[in-house]
Amino acid sequence: MLRRRWHSAILLHAVLLLDATCQDQESECSTQGCQELHMHDGQTDLWFLQLYQNVSLTNHTNASGLAHQMTRLTKASSAARGHNESMAGQSSASPRLLQASRSTSVLQMHRVAATASIVFDALLVVALAGILACFAILFKGTWSASNQQSRNAPMLHATRYSVDSKKSTIASESLMATAVPPPVICPELILLNSEARFRIEMKDLMDENTNYFPILSPSGTTHFEAKIEEGRILYLYSPGHDTARIIIQAPRAFEIQMMNILDGQGRYFGKVEAMPDRTGLLLFHKNKPSVKIRILDISTYSMVAEPIVGGGKIATLSSSKTDQGISLRCQVKNGVDPVLCLAAFLALISLKPSLLELGLSGTSA
Repeated sequence: MLRRRWHSAILLHAVLLLDATCQDQESECSTQGCQELHMHDGQTDLWFLQLYQNVSLTNHTNASGLAHQMTRLTKASSAARGHNESMAGQSSASPRLLQASRSTSVLQMHRVAATASIVFDALLVVALAGILACFAILFKGTWSASNQQSRNAPMLHATRYSVDSKKSTIASESLMATAVPPPVICPELILLNSEARFRIEMKDLMDENTNYFPILSPSGTTHFEAKIEEGRILYLYSPGHDTARIIIQAPRAFEIQMMNILDGQGRYFGKVEAMPDRTGLLLFHKNKPSVKIRILDISTYSMVAEPIVGGGKIATLSSSKTDQGISLRCQVKNGVDPVLCLAAFLALISLKPSLLELGLSGTSA
C-alpha cells in the first residue's frame, strides 16, 4: 500500500512539472512556429498518459523500473524543451527576415520606378524634339513655297497676260482676215457728194417721260424720228413713214455684251460686239466684221467708226454745248450709209452703255 502511494506521488510530481513547462512555452508562442510547439506538447501529454497507464498496470513493478521510466521521461522532456526553444528562435527570427525581405523588395521597386521615369522622360524629350523638327521643316517648306509663289506671281500674271494678249491678237487678226467693206442698209439715203450731218439734243435723248426724240439737221430740220420701246429696242423712222429704216435690239441680260441689227422688216442684218483683244467694238454684216468702232471719251460720248478694209474714218460722234444744253453731233462720210452709222452710235448710248467701256481705245479686260 505504501509502495503504491509512493508511485502515485512520484507520478503526480512529474506530471505537474511537465505541465508547468508547457504553460511557460504557451505564453511565449504567438506565431506559426508556436503552433508547432503545441503539437509537440500534445505528444508529450500522450506520453505521460501512457506512462500513467503503464504505472497503473504495473503496480507490482519494482522501484528500479519506475526509476528507469522517470529517466526516460526526463530525457524526453529535455528533448522537447530543446526543440521548443529552437522553434521559438526560428519563429522570432522569421518576422525580422520577412521585414528585411520586404524592405529589399520595396527598394528594388523604387529603383525600377526611378529607372522607368528616367527612360520615359528621355523618350518624351526625343518625341518633342522630333515634333519640333517636323514643324520647323514644314514651316520652312511652306514659307519657301509661299515666298517663291509670291515672287513668281507677277511673272505668272505677266506671262498669262502676255499669252492672253497674244491669243486675242491672233483671234483679232484671224477675224480681220474675213472682213468686208462697210455694209449698206438704206442705199437711197446715201449722199454721194457731201457729208451727212445730224444733231441730237441730249435732253430729248435722256427724257424719261417720252420714248420719242427727233434727229435734226444742223439747221434744225427733222431728218429722222427715233423711238425706244421696252425690251431695249431702238427704231429709226423717216418722218411720215410707219416702217422703220433700221431696228437695233440689245439683250436684256447684262452679261451679254452685244447688240443685234435688223432691217425694217425685222430680218437679221448684223451685230455690234466687243473685239477679242478689247481694243474696240466691231460692227458685223451677217457674220463677217466690217467696221471698227472706237470709244475715245465716254464722258463726252466721243467715238469714231473706221472700216477694216481700206482704213480711214467713215463716221464720228462728238458733243458740244449750245444754248439749249449739250448736243450730240454726228458726221458721216459721203458714200457711206448714214442710217447704219447714226443708229449704231445712238444704240450704244441709249441701249447698251456697258459696251462703251469695252470699246474704249486701248482698254483691256
